[in-house]
Amino acid sequence: MDKDIKPTYAGNKNSAERLRHAIASARVLVRECQLECDRNSRP
Repeated sequence: MDKDIKPTYAGNKNSAERLRHAIASARVLVRECQLECDRNSRP
């Protein structure tokens, strides 16, 4: 994801799209982790 951040400022649409996709994937992973933690914390 790091390599996509700097070219985004230069107007590179491909890297901007990859960055959006990476952020969306990260959000899904975080949501899944939170749900799993909630399930594991209940008796």
